[in-house]
Amino acid sequence: MKKILYTIKRHNLSFCFFMTSPPTPLQLERGVKKVKLKLFPFKIYILLVLLVSCEKPAYRDISPVEDNRIVVDGIITNEMKSHKIILSKINTVQNDSLKPVTGAVVQIKTSDTIFNLSESPVGSGVYLTDSTTIGLETKIYEIYINYNGNIISGSDILNNVLSIPIATWTTDPITGMSHFKFICNTYNNIESAMYILELDWSNVSGYTNLPYKENHVTLYYYSLQSADLGELLGPKLETVLFPIGTKVIEKKYSLSPAHAEFIRSILLETQWSGGLFDAPHSNVTTNLKGDAVGFFGASAVVSRDFIITP
Repeated sequence: MKKILYTIKRHNLSFCFFMTSPPTPLQLERGVKKVKLKLFPFKIYILLVLLVSCEKPAYRDISPVEDNRIVVDGIITNEMKSHKIILSKINTVQNDSLKPVTGAVVQIKTSDTIFNLSESPVGSGVYLTDSTTIGLETKIYEIYINYNGNIISGSDILNNVLSIPIATWTTDPITGMSHFKFICNTYNNIESAMYILELDWSNVSGYTNLPYKENHVTLYYYSLQSADLGELLGPKLETVLFPIGTKVIEKKYSLSPAHAEFIRSILLETQWSGGLFDAPHSNVTTNLKGDAVGFFGASAVVSRDFIITP
């Protein structure tokens, strides 16, 4: 019996069958299913090819764009010491060395006091108050910078700071190396704070003759009044190891709401970037007016010293 080619359209697709008579609806449905089953491995193959296909790097010659804004990095605290403000130019080349802004007039003001800063050493872009300067809690501090007629200003309030929570750590019984388990809660609905821990194990046996960078480390932790998915589900961070006997100096800095938002915006672009839930990229916030970026902060500080024990 002679077979005839029948072409049937279903779901914008054409299906061809050789049959002796027109297909019934049941035969048509079975035939379509058989064709789809035969096509399924081919679809999987195409998908795998697309997933494992090679990526070719693209190189573009991007000329640096001149940016004359000044980077301001400094803080005044309730510690009696020389407080430091660093002024530099924006680097147009990644990992380029710091370009200091020298010869500027820098002042820190309150409603009743003016602190004049001097560049030390000259040409460094580092500006210092005298060693008797101390910030007072609840006061608003303003920075004033005049660099070749470019006026920059900004202000921050010096909030009080709560006591430091007790740090905990664990020690590997095989290697004898320790790492911190707890420094602070990353979310705190009462206050925002920054923790800076300076670790020194240069006096521990077996580590005394190492270069400075191999027996010292500085760690930063932040406790903010906000929670971000980029932080909770961000990239895994390095675990810093240190031996028993390490000396630790821990300082806790209060952060104003503006200062906390500045740090959060930096973390979103750096430490919290590259995870499953990246936030939309944007410029880092600032409290500075004029052609400047960065932040001028005011913080209260509490500190404590301790030694890593088994």
